[in-house]
Amino acid sequence: VTLKTKPEVVETRLNEAEKLVRQVQAELVDLIRELRPQDEDDLCEKVENYLQTWSRQNGISADCFLGKDMKLPQTVENTLFRIIQEALANIAKHSRADKVEIELAQEKQNFQLTISDNGIGFDGQKRSDGIGLKTMRERAESLKNGSLEIETEDGKGVKIKISFEI
Repeated sequence: VTLKTKPEVVETRLNEAEKLVRQVQAELVDLIRELRPQDEDDLCEKVENYLQTWSRQNGISADCFLGKDMKLPQTVENTLFRIIQEALANIAKHSRADKVEIELAQEKQNFQLTISDNGIGFDGQKRSDGIGLKTMRERAESLKNGSLEIETEDGKGVKIKISFEI
């Protein structure tokens, strides 16, 4: 089909393509809004708001213990929020958990974010980091003295620990 032989078919297909592009564009805008944390909230509010929706969508109970008094630089909060989002995506996809806990603890300038579930866990010796774990590790290591540690066993859930300094 070419413009010279069947212009009406080409026009119809272009209109359909334009409609699809608009739909994709609208979906991308929605996705970006979902992924981008709102700057006016502190980390605790961002996570609690996100958890409400996530918990309802996935049928997994979630508790959040983030100190409301902790003041972190915005870039650190955004990094932690992204790590939490990725961890929750992995939990929803793989864990078969019915309970998740997120906790941020502070001792002087040292912080530890712990995300744990009561799911099926996995054999830590056999796993290879998928893109989600790699991304979380890279984000954790981007923080000052940042590291990510995973504790897991088959049938015993997963505990992800992100340690960093301010």
